[in-house]
Amino acid sequence: MADLAKISGGRTIRVEQTADLARAFTDIAAELRHQYLLGYEPPRGAGGWRTVSVVVKRPDLVVRARSGYVAP
Repeated sequence: MADLAKISGGRTIRVEQTADLARAFTDIAAELRHQYLLGYEPPRGAGGWRTVSVVVKRPDLVVRARSGYVAP
């Protein structure tokens, strides 16, 4: 699951005990409130693998994105 999350731009939260679930859900909810979603539609016929690179200017931000996509 960790590999699948990583290649799709996500992350995993490992919970060892059910008592830790509340903290995990709190962390997830906080993260969801502070996310941005970027969209892009490639030109028709671009075809093939396209690399994705997201760069931010603020060093305190974390970027999680998939490494690319297959254009139609």
